[in-house]
Amino acid sequence: MASVKASSCALFIVSVLLGFNLISALQPGDTESGICSWYGEPSEAGLTANGEWFDGTDMTAAHKTLPFNSVVSVGYNGRTVSVRINDRGPFTPGRILDVSKRAGTDLGVIDKGIWDCTLTVISIP
Repeated sequence: MASVKASSCALFIVSVLLGFNLISALQPGDTESGICSWYGEPSEAGLTANGEWFDGTDMTAAHKTLPFNSVVSVGYNGRTVSVRINDRGPFTPGRILDVSKRAGTDLGVIDKGIWDCTLTVISIP
């Protein structure tokens, strides 16, 4: 029994890290609501969860379960951007998406930091 639990846990961790669609119930056209945030400078020197170098000038985002290279749209105050999922997170309770600084700038939320949002899944690889 313990080995089954350990195997399930290992599969979950690998699926999250590699972005496999084993745990995300979201499909194209689905929406998810919660709190969004942006991230930038402190993350600039590192790799994203999919192995790319983080670049705050790219239109990218972190999501907990969507497969890497999924595309979602997110909006604020009449503005909408599309971002590609290339990282995992956010890991703060209630938050559903961390967007790059460029996406945050285009949305006009840099000074806010966090905002109520609804994301729409555009595509899943």
